[in-house]
Amino acid sequence: MGHKDYFIYNGFLQGEKMIILQTGVPGSGKTSNIISILMSDQSYTHFTDKDGVKKQRPLFVNGINDLKIQHQELLDEQIKNQPLQDFLPYGSLVIIDEAQRLMGTRSAASKVPDYIEALATHRHHGLDIVLITQHPSFLDPFVRKLVQRHMHISIKAVGRKLYEWNECVDQPDSKTNIDRAIERQFSVPKKAFDMYKSAEVHTKVNRRIPKSLIFLILFLPALVYFSYSTYSKMHDKYSNDEQTAQEMPAEDTVPNHQIDSSNDNNQAVKSLEPYILEPLLWGL
Repeated sequence: MGHKDYFIYNGFLQGEKMIILQTGVPGSGKTSNIISILMSDQSYTHFTDKDGVKKQRPLFVNGINDLKIQHQELLDEQIKNQPLQDFLPYGSLVIIDEAQRLMGTRSAASKVPDYIEALATHRHHGLDIVLITQHPSFLDPFVRKLVQRHMHISIKAVGRKLYEWNECVDQPDSKTNIDRAIERQFSVPKKAFDMYKSAEVHTKVNRRIPKSLIFLILFLPALVYFSYSTYSKMHDKYSNDEQTAQEMPAEDTVPNHQIDSSNDNNQAVKSLEPYILEPLLWGL
């Protein structure tokens, strides 16, 4: 049994070695989310050996200042000079914050750097790699194609949402991608801030209220007032008409057929009167 067979991961990893991408604007809580997972999810930080003993997993971190979770610092030069699997212990967990510093975009004509190209075989060495950046477009396209889990924190007018996909999504805020994501409410894990020096603590997030919501807030009272006013006027008019109809005296009316019959009789009487012929005197 090889050394890698000793690693039996629990939780969502289940033995699958991944490149995990965490994105979100400054102040969204993306780094603190990863720190919180390290604090609560042992499928990240521990493994079970062949004897069933749970042991701590080697953790290497780049870009997170003053992290109080047990780890080893990973320098920029170490990452760039050679593939991670060439010098890290088998089964290591690697976390790189602001990953665009080391794995940023490049021109389409340029060659993929060797240390980035080597990420394609990270699974053979039992490595899990977590990359943290503001937006997927900040990363090298080669890296994005290797991502197997993408978590994105979006700040809405009503709070934060965390969206998750099983691949890198280049436009995580588009409606199409949100509709097919696993979605949940997200609260910044404040306990995680005690475990490292965070620039996000001092980042003020400006939440913009959507224009459609502003329009609804302004339009709704006017709509309610107009509807109530129209209803009141119609109700008052109907009530007045009904009252007027009740107060009018009843009039004697003659049926139309009787009136018509009387006229017919008068015409008949006239026809029976003698018709006097007056002589015509010619020449007078």
